[in-house]
Amino acid sequence: MTLPQSSPGERRTASTILPVAAPEPRRRSATSAEPIRALGQGDPLSGVHLRAVSPTDGDRIQALVRSLSIESRRARFFAPVRELSRTQLERMTELAFPGTVGIVAETADARREMLAIAQYAADEDGPEFAVVVADAWHGRGVGRRLVGQLAALAGAAGFAVLRGFVLRSNAAMIGLARSLGFAVSADGDPALYRLVKPLGRARSG
Repeated sequence: MTLPQSSPGERRTASTILPVAAPEPRRRSATSAEPIRALGQGDPLSGVHLRAVSPTDGDRIQALVRSLSIESRRARFFAPVRELSRTQLERMTELAFPGTVGIVAETADARREMLAIAQYAADEDGPEFAVVVADAWHGRGVGRRLVGQLAALAGAAGFAVLRGFVLRSNAAMIGLARSLGFAVSADGDPALYRLVKPLGRARSG
């Protein structure tokens, strides 16, 4: 399932996935290496393996984006973008900034086909997440597992909430968000709903 909120750290824009100027959270949150520790040796889900984003994933992420239906692209990026720029891919895969996390889902066989990618980027309001799943894997639990993993990592990093945005027309995502404990409320943009999940842990300092 595609979770169609705006890019982390960039409210409601379709141009990038991670911010041009990385936000500086009050404390360092989980880095791209930490999902590996959280997932151990992999988290199989009907033949699916979860791992941290790698700097070598750019071409495979691009292939995933190009394979998406127009509806899925619009849901994720709020526009039917065809592909990502090289700069966008670098920002998406080289998570060197504090407060950024990226996880990919891929097939557990030798092909390692990329099925989905989920990320969050944090600013002073906390982490904002985004995730996209290949069309053929919608409704098979991949998006649910990725968002759950992001929430676990954000909570372990000391954040109080995980935030996102969804098109009001995306009933499937709204239902999934509610089932995962997100509160769904109106946003200033009439086309969007705001998603907020309490993580039960407050940051200090």
